[in-house]
Amino acid sequence: MRKNYLIAFVSILMTFGCTKDDTSSSESSQNNLPFSSLGFKVEVKNDMLSFPTREDYDSALEFLGPKDPKGFETWEKEIGFQSMRSLHNIEELESRGIQDNLLATLLNSDGMIEINQNIFQIDIPNDLVSVLSTENFIGKSSFKVLTEKTRTFSTNDNVLDILEGKEETNSSVQRSSYCSTNKVDWDDSTGYLSAKVVYQKAGILNSLQSKIQQSSVNIFNLGLRTNGTNNFWVNKTSSGTIGPYETAFFLAETKSYRPYYSSRRLKDYRFSIEFFAQDKHYQGTSAGMITKTLTIICN
Repeated sequence: MRKNYLIAFVSILMTFGCTKDDTSSSESSQNNLPFSSLGFKVEVKNDMLSFPTREDYDSALEFLGPKDPKGFETWEKEIGFQSMRSLHNIEELESRGIQDNLLATLLNSDGMIEINQNIFQIDIPNDLVSVLSTENFIGKSSFKVLTEKTRTFSTNDNVLDILEGKEETNSSVQRSSYCSTNKVDWDDSTGYLSAKVVYQKAGILNSLQSKIQQSSVNIFNLGLRTNGTNNFWVNKTSSGTIGPYETAFFLAETKSYRPYYSSRRLKDYRFSIEFFAQDKHYQGTSAGMITKTLTIICN
């Protein structure tokens, strides 16, 4: 009888142990699953964002495009990602050709991202997008070590369309007809204010952005609005109008508007923004007001 009790007790322990191991294994697998509560899948692998499909990546652009830096920061913390935006200041980003925080949020510090089983490294100053299949990736030195397996494109190219066979690689002559890199900015003589409109091109991301920024949050109320009614964008598959758009005055460090964000490059656009900054002590009057209009055009 005692022997039967002992066997039963050991069986219970073994069952409990197996259940616990299975639960731990299940939890471990769950932690490695792509983050997908927002309608698209993404995970952090090799210290970079990884999107399993082009559709997931495009959906992520739709989700992130309207956000401001605080929104980017919240999302990065939620998925446990350290982006180029979070690790470098404005001057460092601009030295890398990164004008839009959306692009800086998608890339890691080495300018890399994974989309649909391909690793991309973006080098805007050298107009270069390097692509290596995930199966060949051995670390951040891969693009230097595996040059024979690396494909290269221009930041002007619709790189994802080319990889999917939807478009041919364009010659340098054809690229010369693309919208050139466009940025117009303005700095106030006092050093307190700066504003810009920019067309950001990176092969996998193309965006139009406007932003006004002050050196201290307590100086000006900021605002911006589209200038005129003929602002628009055109890519190879669709087109759209920009605006009318206008913000209320906002006591903040920065205020921005990003009307276009897509994996496809623009063929034509007009983007004109009027910026406002008013000394907070004069709110509600015409005094203390600074305005500036910046415009970029491609046709």
